[in-house]
Amino acid sequence: MVAQIYNVELLSPDDTLVARLEGKWTKRSIQLRQIGQLSAKDFPTFIKPVVPKIYIAGIFQNIEDFKKVTEGL
Repeated sequence: MVAQIYNVELLSPDDTLVARLEGKWTKRSIQLRQIGQLSAKDFPTFIKPVVPKIYIAGIFQNIEDFKKVTEGL
């Protein structure tokens, strides 16, 4: 809305940028993966979608809980 008022283009960083940063900047391990690339051995873990609000981010104890949230995607 503000960009429209001032007639400027809103710039947004690439959504995947955070996954490409060195660990010294994020202080954690961040991986960019497709839903189908996850397996039971990856859990428990915190998962957040790259595109906001596609599904609810959270700590998933097992793959079954994650599949319930992402069913149909």
